[in-house]
Order: sequence, then C-alpha cells, then structure tokens
Amino acid sequence: MDRVSSRATSDPVRLEHRGCPLGCAQADRPLLVGRDRLLGLPGRFRVVQCRGCGLARTDPRPTRECIGRYYPEDYHWAPIPGERRRLPPILRALRDALSDAHGTATPPQPPGRLLEVGCGMGTYLHEMAGRGWAVEGIEPSPTASDAARGLGYRVQAGGVETAEPPGHAVDLVVAWFVLEHLHDPLAALRRLRGWVRPGGWLAASVPDLASLDYRLFRSRWYSLHLPHHLFHYTPATLRRVVGEAGWQVERVFHQRNVLNLAGSLGLVLEGDLGRGHPLARPFLACCEGSRWNYVLAPLARFLAHYGHTGRMCIWARRP
Repeated sequence: MDRVSSRATSDPVRLEHRGCPLGCAQADRPLLVGRDRLLGLPGRFRVVQCRGCGLARTDPRPTRECIGRYYPEDYHWAPIPGERRRLPPILRALRDALSDAHGTATPPQPPGRLLEVGCGMGTYLHEMAGRGWAVEGIEPSPTASDAARGLGYRVQAGGVETAEPPGHAVDLVVAWFVLEHLHDPLAALRRLRGWVRPGGWLAASVPDLASLDYRLFRSRWYSLHLPHHLFHYTPATLRRVVGEAGWQVERVFHQRNVLNLAGSLGLVLEGDLGRGHPLARPFLACCEGSRWNYVLAPLARFLAHYGHTGRMCIWARRP
C-alpha cells in the first residue's frame, strides 16, 4: 500500500490499488497523471483505463477512511431551499428552457417515494417534496446531512454501503454526480436496485470522459477532480456498469451545460500559479455561477445534441 503525506493531518494518507470492478483481467493502459486542484494537497494520481471493458479509474486511490481529507468543507454547499426568489410559471418555464433543464431530469412518472443518494444539504429533496414526492436521502457529509435533516427530511449520514434500507420500496433513486465518487459503484448499484420496487427507476449523472472538453484539456479537465473521482465513465462504460448491476438501461443523454468548459479554461490559465491568479479567477467563477447557463444556452444545446458537454445522465429501470 502506498502513502502520500497530507497537510490536513499528521497521519499519512493511505492509497490502495484496485483492479477493474467488472472483473476484467489486469491489463490497463495509462491515460494521465494529475493532482488535487481543490485543496492543493500533495500527491500525484494516475488515471488508467481497462483494456478489456474501457472503464477508467483512479489507481492508486485514497482508501475509504482517507478520502474525506480531500473534500473541502463547502464541497456539498447548495442554496438553502427557500432562499431563491419564486418565479411566475411563465418565467420559470423560460428559465428552464434556457438553462440546464436536463441536469436533474427524471423519467416521466407520477410522484411516489424518492431516495436521493448524495443529497447534500437537501436542496433537491426540498424541490421534489414540493412536487408531491415522499423523499429521503443518504449523505456522507455530517454537516450537509444535518442541514438536510434540519429541513425536516429523513437523511442518513454515511454512504450507500452502510445505510439502512428505506422503510418502504422506493419508486425512484436519484444520484446526481455520485457514481464517480464511489469506491465500489457496482456493489452500490446492486444494493440500490434491491431498494427499488420492480419497474422502479434510477436516474443518475456523471462526467463524460468521451467528451470534447476532456480530449482538449486532459489533466486540466475541470470534471477530472482527482482524487475525488475514483471512476471516469464514457456512455458505453456507464451503460455497462449499470447493466452489470442488474438495471435495464433505458436512456443515456447529455446535459445542456457547458460550464465545465469555462472551468477547464480557468485551470489552464492558472497553471502553477494557483487559483487566485487574476486571469484564471473569472473563468473558475463562471463555472460556479448558474447565470452563465443562460448566456451559453445556444452553445450548450448544440454540444448536448452531439454528446460533448462533458456531463451525461442515465435512466435505468429495475426489471
């Protein structure tokens, strides 16, 4: 087992090697080497791709016990429900048409029971509860899960691996940008399938390693997020992992959001000078501001149509 020092604690960060979760023979090809760009902790992290199935992963990677050191305190921050100004229906429809309306799109179905994995501070739970859903969540961050419980929702602090099953079978599981963080996504997806009623749905989103912005920026791709992202999916490998877990894949599509492109440009500009570099700051701030979705909407629609926004969603059903 390898080690890398951490400025957050005097204890070393432990790294582990793991093979392809799909059980392929150990035959990987290196893709790139990158570093932590959120906290600037030391260490270099390699991304390899399985020659058998094409699934890419971070290897070596921090263990479950150590991975939390790489997440900043505000990683799970989101606007607290109720802070946003309510819009009239016509303006809300226009906003959704111009912005990333596909970002949290779910299969068409009447409200039922919903479980959100990685629910953060409860923003999406609150939105769906307002639409008539009975909601609950799972969130590994103690601070974020406390905030979500403060809104009145049942939220377990921890991961899918240790969470208690819901009291009733759920109709829909959502996981927005979660699968890339899991140490064992196959086992997690199988466990979630057992909590969903027959015919129920999974809706999830992940970064797309087959996208144009990854090809352009490589180790400075904004969605790379090393070492937080342990797996790096393409449409084909996402379908395969979800299918191997026992789900029936119905649809894979791309979000209408190109803010990752701005973030990648910011990472290129900052180079080795740090996040505060005056040329990099505007692009990184743009990536974190949703209002730019409206300005870049035409470009986002064009790139989403051709599958190159860098963010994709999957809908799958329990047979």
